[in-house]
Amino acid sequence: MTLRPAGKADPGYFRRRNSANAAGDDQAAPRFDALYEQGNRNDLGEQERGEIAVIESFLSRQLDQNEIEAAATSVIAEMGGMGIKDMNRVMVALRERFSGAIDLSRAAAVVKRLLG
Repeated sequence: MTLRPAGKADPGYFRRRNSANAAGDDQAAPRFDALYEQGNRNDLGEQERGEIAVIESFLSRQLDQNEIEAAATSVIAEMGGMGIKDMNRVMVALRERFSGAIDLSRAAAVVKRLLG
């Protein structure tokens, strides 16, 4: 478990926790459901699913892969990004425009591919 300073919550933590990793890999770590079933504690699994649903209801909708690609392409076109040296400028612009709605690790991979 990674500890974060107060006020530095990661809005995508709960989404990533129970889904494939940020790169979209289908070989994600086992879901918590399977762990509760192995331990014969389905009651805890139900409780955690309920807690996750409440937390996710407060989070903003995350951009999917196609929306990230479209946003990155648009920012690169606006800024005139010509190469990998412009990656930092593009990432700063994406962070400012889509704060809380974009997974920056996925966006960085897309930007790097588009600029590289």
